[in-house]
Amino acid sequence: MKPILSVTLIALAAIVAILSWYGLFAKVTFSEQTISPFSFAYKKQTGNYRQSGRAMNELYVELGEEGISTTKGVGLYYDNPRKVAVKNLRSLAGCILPEESSEKWGELRTNYLVGSLPGATLPVVTFPYKGKLSVVLGTLRVYPKINAWFKNHPEQLGPVMEIYDISKGEIRYVVTRPMGGEVLDALWRAELP
Repeated sequence: MKPILSVTLIALAAIVAILSWYGLFAKVTFSEQTISPFSFAYKKQTGNYRQSGRAMNELYVELGEEGISTTKGVGLYYDNPRKVAVKNLRSLAGCILPEESSEKWGELRTNYLVGSLPGATLPVVTFPYKGKLSVVLGTLRVYPKINAWFKNHPEQLGPVMEIYDISKGEIRYVVTRPMGGEVLDALWRAELP
């Protein structure tokens, strides 16, 4: 019986250690952070938000084939999945374009949408990014805090942006309403030429 208990405890300790590394015990608090203006290539999606990661990865590969190297993904999630049917959820999934590749952006506009967001100081939660499990843990740990924050700040209710910064190993969950609803809505209404 003791060997089974020992193996079980070791396995549990290993699982907790792995989950901890991916962010299980990371501090989840809001802070005001300055988000610099940026441009990004993106695809519009309607449906389950879970498809965003795949769309970001596909776009990352396609941009690489165009000679554009990026280390930041971005998702903009317009609707609250608790209030909108999954099939109607609207999102943008894309990659932040590095300034040094700006001469190539005009060519991209025929294959992807390219949009820009202004810089602003916004409410942000930063969470560690170590891989896909960090995304799952971030969703489980951060969104309850975001929902509670929206209850206390109903005037800020609006889309949430996730910025995946691979080079820094972090995900930033950003409350975007202070950027201006018209800017965010224009990104959704944009069409390919």
